[in-house]
Parts: sequence; C-alpha cells; structure tokens
Amino acid sequence: MAAARDLSLVSMLQNPFVLTPGFEGPDQPPGQQAEVGTRISVRGRRRSGMATINTRNVHRSNMLMGFPYGKDFVYDERS
Repeated sequence: MAAARDLSLVSMLQNPFVLTPGFEGPDQPPGQQAEVGTRISVRGRRRSGMATINTRNVHRSNMLMGFPYGKDFVYDERS
C-alpha cells in the first residue's frame, strides 16, 4: 500500500472530506477513520472495510449535488 511507504498520505486517508476540495464539514464519527492495512472479519470471512471509501464518496456526492443533505451532514456506516 502506498501509504505504508509514504506517511504523508495517511492524513489524506484519515480525512472524510478529501474528495470535497474547499469544503470541510463537521466532525464525523470515529468509525470513519482510515487505518492503513486494516481488515474486518465478518462471520469467519475477511473483507476490506468499505466504510472508509464510501464515506468520502457520499460526502463528495452531497457536495456535487449542492448539499441536499446539508453542509452539517454526518455519515456513519455500520456493518
């Protein structure tokens, strides 16, 4: 993973608004923090945590659509 080689990328991965240039929304739930190389075990199967990616995409979509969910929108994803 690139972040393991370039630690300057870690702060980008931890920012839920990295895909919304010029917009920083409210604090997001701590479950949204990216952790380099983490995997989630679900019922004996291992899978990548998609919440990290989904959070950024949802906030970008909200911005591109003119903030229909508001600028104070908080996104949380539970498995």
